[in-house]
Amino acid sequence: MTDPNSLFAGARRAHMYDDSAASYPAPAEVATPTVIRDESPRQGALFEGSALPPPPAPGGEIAPVDEELLPTRRGPQAVQAPGLWQQLLIKMGAAQAPPTETELEDSENERIVRQSTWTRAMSVAVVNPKGQSAKTPLTLLLAGALAEIRGGGVAAWEATEVPGDLSDIAEGTPPRGLTELIAAADTIQSAGTLAGYTAPQTSHAAVIGSVSGRNEMTPEEVRTVRDLLGTYYQIDVADTANNLQRPMLQEVLRGADAVVVPCVVNHKSVRGLQRALVAIERVTGLSDRTVLVVTHDGGPEDAEFSRHLTEQLTRRYRVRAMVEVPYDSAIRTDGELSYSALQLRTRHAIRHVARHVVEAFNDAPMTRYPNPESE
Repeated sequence: MTDPNSLFAGARRAHMYDDSAASYPAPAEVATPTVIRDESPRQGALFEGSALPPPPAPGGEIAPVDEELLPTRRGPQAVQAPGLWQQLLIKMGAAQAPPTETELEDSENERIVRQSTWTRAMSVAVVNPKGQSAKTPLTLLLAGALAEIRGGGVAAWEATEVPGDLSDIAEGTPPRGLTELIAAADTIQSAGTLAGYTAPQTSHAAVIGSVSGRNEMTPEEVRTVRDLLGTYYQIDVADTANNLQRPMLQEVLRGADAVVVPCVVNHKSVRGLQRALVAIERVTGLSDRTVLVVTHDGGPEDAEFSRHLTEQLTRRYRVRAMVEVPYDSAIRTDGELSYSALQLRTRHAIRHVARHVVEAFNDAPMTRYPNPESE
């Protein structure tokens, strides 16, 4: 057995130590702290030596805020073109290309369309009395662009005397449409009920066209449909027919907050544009909220006529804006047309149209029928 004394041999000598004779240095004297009383006002003492000014005394005036110190909110900014090394990194996927002027403009278009709001529903009519002027496709695509950017709240509808092609080119085959909606207008009390008469699109727009025969639409029915859509949608886009003299089409124009007049690059379509602008001028203030859209359908064009068309239209007519939409095979294809099927440059052009339409909404009167003669 191990001897305990061998394990704790040093402990036997512990009692032999006497530390009473050991000397230790005396502790340093601690200076008594000197209290400095601040006789100045308490508020000033808090900011003594600070770069910030003291707060105003009670009842005093507040100094104006230095605007240069506030952060500013900016959208995407143009940057200097990338150098050779950065271009190489971009090609390798190791760097991101700076936004182009087109992308910056499109971003601004999107911002305006998304952030604009109003205290009532807005309506835009797409008008040209000549057939084959891209009215119906543009109605569908404009509604698609507005709905995609704003996250829905947009309805495209068929404001024509007799059934048109809007339902035929839209996505889906809804069992009910405009005919059934007019008949059941008094029974619709919710957005869910109204949705049963629409064709939902991938762009989040809702389309209300004719899926069955109907009688000629009256001005009263135009108001009924528009008021109903205005209850459940922020924006409605109205496709129109070719007869500008019909009372129902005049009612569409009287209640429009903006107008889009499309034309294909040919003499026939441009003549229709001219007639539409004459009709628009009869509605007070509507010319200033009109957007011209020049489109190309892929057919033969007079090169000289095409080259000078936009310049002549801009010089001759007092309208809000003019936008040129390039040829896109998706628009010419028979069958369903969706906004997502467009080429990128075509989408940019349609979004540019949407921006001008929304800016026209921003300048529209507070009430839909501000003039007595419009009633």
